[in-house]
Amino acid sequence: MSTVVLGEKFLTMLDKYQESAMRTRRKDLKLDLQKLEACMGLCGELSEIGELLYPELRFKSSLNKSKELVLELGDLLWYTAYYTACYGSRLSTVYMDTRNYNFIPKTKIPVYEFEKSSSDEIYKMLSILIGEVTDLQKKSLFHKHVINADFVLNRVGFILIGIKNIGAKHNFTLKEIMDLNTVKRYARYPNGFTSKDSINRKEYK
Repeated sequence: MSTVVLGEKFLTMLDKYQESAMRTRRKDLKLDLQKLEACMGLCGELSEIGELLYPELRFKSSLNKSKELVLELGDLLWYTAYYTACYGSRLSTVYMDTRNYNFIPKTKIPVYEFEKSSSDEIYKMLSILIGEVTDLQKKSLFHKHVINADFVLNRVGFILIGIKNIGAKHNFTLKEIMDLNTVKRYARYPNGFTSKDSINRKEYK
């Protein structure tokens, strides 16, 4: 079985972060569009993380932009929390679900490998998982496919594990990623999300 970290305090921390994170989401979108927005956000943030990891991925050199990386991991975590909430679930629930598997379902990727791999291997696996859920949302919204929520939430759990483990490779805990993201979000959206604040954002320094 998986060796994911468990503990009541840790799981409570996940849910408190999610509750806080949802204060800065848009509330005027229909649910299907919220899900699509979340998936598009996952793709965008993964791209930004890839840009920061590129020297490490391509040349096996050390990363000298750890602060920028942890902020982008926080943004990826925010969209993970958002997407989870769109399905009426909690981060603690999807996180705990990962312990039931030796392999990521419907792949040949061992959970142990996903947890212990290098940043570049974890990034590749995140690309697969995020690509899968985004494709499913596209088919649901535009092609009228029915989505298996359990399958999607399983993928989300492993996305969460990937965020935690890339952070750990660069000496950041998941709590630190959450805390920095919370500071960034409230600096950007002190009164909750508005289009005006998004366009005229004050970037976190």
